[in-house]
Amino acid sequence: MPRVTATRHINSPPECLWQLMSRADLRPGWDLSVDRFNRTGEEGDLSTVRLHYRAPLIGRLCWNWEGAYVTYDPPERTAVRMISGSSLRPFNKLAGTWILNAKGSGTIVETVVQFEPRLPFVAKRMSGRIKRMLEGSLLQLDKLAIRKEEDR
Repeated sequence: MPRVTATRHINSPPECLWQLMSRADLRPGWDLSVDRFNRTGEEGDLSTVRLHYRAPLIGRLCWNWEGAYVTYDPPERTAVRMISGSSLRPFNKLAGTWILNAKGSGTIVETVVQFEPRLPFVAKRMSGRIKRMLEGSLLQLDKLAIRKEEDR
């Protein structure tokens, strides 16, 4: 499966970033891969938690998918895999990981996406698009962290 990563140093401690990244209401504002996002299930029982995404596809066209946690270890790491998707889904398999490592007064944030496209011949093109989306999302997260810090 193709694997795409993006990394950025953000001048905020891991705990503060984790709080921002985990807020469902803020997610569409910084994560370019998400148009809508919500979480259902019992917070204390990760086996019941489901993550519901609406993701942009092309133009105004979107696709929906449902994810489940593979790993949940705040504030250092979380991984999610797609368990179902709408008929417009571009992937047979999809998994994403956030890795946060403290560095000085900030955090190195790494995002990783692994995928299997429904159309194998588009994997290289999709990898480039996903890379740009991950890098743009980390830039937006950095800007959000700066705004939240200024608000304090």
